[in-house]
Amino acid sequence: MQVILSAMILFLPALFAMLVLLWLRKQNWIIKLSSVLLATLIVINTYQIYFPDQDLRVRYANVLLS
Repeated sequence: MQVILSAMILFLPALFAMLVLLWLRKQNWIIKLSSVLLATLIVINTYQIYFPDQDLRVRYANVLLS
C-alpha cells in the first residue's frame, strides 16, 4: 500500500504537468518555457514530499540554482 501511494504521489504531478502542456500546446503558447516551469514545479513538489524537514525557501533556491 505504501508503494502504491508513493507511486501515485510521484505520478499525479507528472500527469497534471502533461495535461497542462497539452493545453498550452493547443493555446499556441511558448512550449519550451512552459515545460521548463512545469518540470521545476514537479521537482520542487517531489523534494517537498521526500524532504519535508528542509526549509521551503532553501529548497526553491537549490532547485532554481541547480
